[in-house]
Amino acid sequence: MASLDVVATMMQPTYGISGVVYTDRRRDPAADAHRWLTEGYRVSPEMRQTSWQGHDMFVVTCQHAQQIRTSPGRDSAPMPASAPLEGLAMGHFFQHGPEAVQHASVSLHALNGFQRRGVSSFNDLNGSWVCVIWDRDRQVAHFVRDSVGSYRLYAMRLPGRVVFTTDLRLFRAAGFLGALDEQAVAEFLHYLYIPPPRTIARNCHAVLAGHVLTIGRDTIEQERYIGPRFVAGASLPPSSDVRREAERYLPVFEDALMTAVADCLPPAGKVVL
Repeated sequence: MASLDVVATMMQPTYGISGVVYTDRRRDPAADAHRWLTEGYRVSPEMRQTSWQGHDMFVVTCQHAQQIRTSPGRDSAPMPASAPLEGLAMGHFFQHGPEAVQHASVSLHALNGFQRRGVSSFNDLNGSWVCVIWDRDRQVAHFVRDSVGSYRLYAMRLPGRVVFTTDLRLFRAAGFLGALDEQAVAEFLHYLYIPPPRTIARNCHAVLAGHVLTIGRDTIEQERYIGPRFVAGASLPPSSDVRREAERYLPVFEDALMTAVADCLPPAGKVVL
């Protein structure tokens, strides 16, 4: 039987982005304040972990070395910045070609675009990605997901800082997740899924796909930066045809549903709903 240490290691995420934004520079972080970040990921021999140090931010990214065209191991780098902004974009950016895996260059592109055009600039980032931007002058943090939502992204405000991660297991291991969100628990028991922006923990927010989550001193809001895109297709049939087809397939659907329910029942026993 596996030891608890082995199980804990297996539960660690192997890739993603996590970090902290210090909103109050008077609160000096403890010497081990970043331990939950630097030791939170399970770095296998083929992984690359990078620590990014900024003026008010500390971020750790962990990705497969081959995917980002670099060698495995650990390293550190300065946080991309374009005053008064600093931040990082992580993922795969198709329109930039192979060099897009260089987080610094794409991050600067995102920071400069955000300065000029605001949230609409994120439409220019084509790929699977997440982005974190800190505005030092306005004391506002922005958390962004691509329009498909390829990566999850969570953020929560703590005294003197805002923390974020692509994997809630890091928050749990760090002790950030406090009281449960009762509505989220009810939704999970009903749907086996928690619709964002709720999470299992109170005061922890999930970023919606195609949205920007903005956390300020007294405000938390999400804004869509990309609208739905409609593709022209075949014309719809008359409503009478649709009704007739629905009646035709309803028995087939009911039979498949009852078969699926029966397959979920234990060989000897009952399920209480």
